[in-house]
Amino acid sequence: MARLELGLDTFGDVTHDAKGVPLPHPKRGWTPPTRDEFEAAASPEGAVYVGSPRTVADKIVRNTRILGLDRFDLKFSNGTLPHDKLMRSIELYGTEVAPLVHAALESDVPASTLEGR
Repeated sequence: MARLELGLDTFGDVTHDAKGVPLPHPKRGWTPPTRDEFEAAASPEGAVYVGSPRTVADKIVRNTRILGLDRFDLKFSNGTLPHDKLMRSIELYGTEVAPLVHAALESDVPASTLEGR
C-alpha cells in the first residue's frame, strides 16, 4: 500500500514578543478560551504555534518528527491579529522559522540548538 502524505494545518503567530497573540475572537464563531486554556494550547504539546521564531520552529520540528509530516501550514490570523503584526509574523516565519526548521530536520537536532541562525 502506498504511503499517504500527511500535513498539519494550524493557527499560529510568530513574534519576538512571546505569546503576544490575541485570543480567538467570539465573532469568528469560537468560544473565547480562558488564559489557562490558551496557555495549554500554546504549550509544546498544544495545537497553537505561538512565540519566538525558535519556539515556533522547535514545535514544528518536534511535531513533524512525531507525526511524520510531509508538509506544515500555519494560519497566521484568526481574524483578530492587527495587519502590521500579521505581516511581521509572516516575515519572521519566512526569514527565521523556515530556515531553522529546514536546518533542524536536515541535521536531526532541535531548532533551538542551532547557533547563528
